[in-house]
Amino acid sequence: MTIKFLCINCDDVLVKEENQLICNTCKSIPAIVKNNIIVYKGSNQKTDIFDKKAVNYLGQMYSTYTRNTFIDDLNKFNLNNIDFLNKKVGITTKFWWEKYIGKIKDKNVLEFGCGVNYLVPYWLLTKNNVVGFDVSKETVFLLKDVVKRLNLPDKSLQLCVGDADLVSFDQKFDIINTASQLTILDFIRILNQIIKIENTK
Repeated sequence: MTIKFLCINCDDVLVKEENQLICNTCKSIPAIVKNNIIVYKGSNQKTDIFDKKAVNYLGQMYSTYTRNTFIDDLNKFNLNNIDFLNKKVGITTKFWWEKYIGKIKDKNVLEFGCGVNYLVPYWLLTKNNVVGFDVSKETVFLLKDVVKRLNLPDKSLQLCVGDADLVSFDQKFDIINTASQLTILDFIRILNQIIKIENTK
């Protein structure tokens, strides 16, 4: 998947040169490219001991994950008790959107705050083009490993590490998913970023 990223200073398209994204208009270098993941400068999340433990736990959990395990997990529709924050905002089952808009297939999907969960692999499995970004570098790199482990089409995926204020696209998305962020971030800020993304060229 080829995504055009925009400079947040001048709205010009960023150009990939070696391992950097460069704006030829204002000469800024807002991001580097590492292992095919766009990493924006200035989005260094300060991880606390809980975050590190969670990432370590997820790394161990996914270290033995296979495509068959993933398919089995997709067939379990109820969310775990650990997902109480999602339940708080009314998300109690996987694929809750299907009763409203049907199965999502062959679409451009933005996973806002992708972290590591079943959604990005699911979007890829159902033949969507996916852009996933999160401020947590560790979870984005772990997600890349999970996608590889599951033998999913990573040519349909672009992952980014970045704060929503730093990431801008010249791309329209059919679906923007923010469900995992609604309980932990400022909802108005998220909504403003979604409007900004949808109003790009």
